[in-house]
Amino acid sequence: MVYEAVGLLGFHAGPAVHIIDPMGLTDPLLARQPALPDWRIGHFKRAIPEGYVPGLEHCLDHLFPRAVVAPPTRDCGDWPGDTNRLTDPRLAQEYDLIRLVTQGPLFSLARVRAIVRLQTGFDPSRG
Repeated sequence: MVYEAVGLLGFHAGPAVHIIDPMGLTDPLLARQPALPDWRIGHFKRAIPEGYVPGLEHCLDHLFPRAVVAPPTRDCGDWPGDTNRLTDPRLAQEYDLIRLVTQGPLFSLARVRAIVRLQTGFDPSRG
């Protein structure tokens, strides 16, 4: 669901609900997107990229099949190509890096490379 005041709703919604915060306060992809006009200080609304919501819905279908609410044993990173449905190829590639940094194994070399690439634009795997 898309909702601008995530705090209490997010706390009480449970693990099977993914709330998309168009302000980008709780969403690492949207936080990196430009703000829309008519903003107010501290709350910079962003456009939700095309394909973002369907990809997250597909991920939740994987994590909570038949709407069974139990602690997930895996994350959406297990199906990156399947759940990344962003239509903009550049943004889709950036989203894969963001998901690796925010959801990937903590001490993996791939995660360190993704952090370097997101912060500097340099791809350490290509030398």
